[in-house]
Amino acid sequence: RSKYILTSLEIFRIHSRQMDYRNAYSVLTKLNQKCPNNPHIISSLGMFCLEIGKRIEASSLFQLIEDMLKRETKASSEGKSVIDNLL
Repeated sequence: RSKYILTSLEIFRIHSRQMDYRNAYSVLTKLNQKCPNNPHIISSLGMFCLEIGKRIEASSLFQLIEDMLKRETKASSEGKSVIDNLL
């Protein structure tokens, strides 16, 4: 799976450097669909959306990452309090 992600990101970079934004966007979107909830992929897609003027989509992607971080932080702090109670 990691090879697939790295290969897709490299294909995205090539399309982006060649200013083939439609195919670059397509590659990242497909990668995000095949590997959902990957913060690196979502942030890359969000940054690219900003570059090509899709500000609303970029905003929703960044909000998704922020929500993921909040859930992770909450789960981490809840786990910590459970461990503290055991000690």
